Amino acid sequence: MKDMMGMLKKAQALQSKMNELQAELKTREIIGTSGQGKVKVTMNGAQDVLKISIDPEVVKPDETDLLEDLVLAAFNDARTKSPGSWRRRWAS
Repeated sequence: MKDMMGMLKKAQALQSKMNELQAELKTREIIGTSGQGKVKVTMNGAQDVLKISIDPEVVKPDETDLLEDLVLAAFNDARTKSPGSWRRRWAS
């Protein structure tokens, strides 16, 4: 019974730490870029997209496929960076 109480306390402490980390992740911003910084996607650590910024230079009606590729690449760059910040924070 004593072991069960100890396990329960450890589980509660872990849950508390997870809740703190999730709240903290929502306050962190990660910026993914593509096209030499002409397209940027900003997301928080929970991977919610907060902002997309596109340099007018890359907005050309006859090259929408290129713009779509740049936005996708910037999104993937931000998403790739996001779990890294979570893992580093969790390890501390």
